[in-house]
Amino acid sequence: ALHTGYLIKLSKVLKTYGMYYALNSSVI
Repeated sequence: ALHTGYLIKLSKVLKTYGMYYALNSSVI
């Protein structure tokens, strides 16, 4: 089983990457 801390870190990374991707998509 995965640790809660790992899941939180992963969700933060995905959320940050999602925002970054959305900004790039809106620029293009």
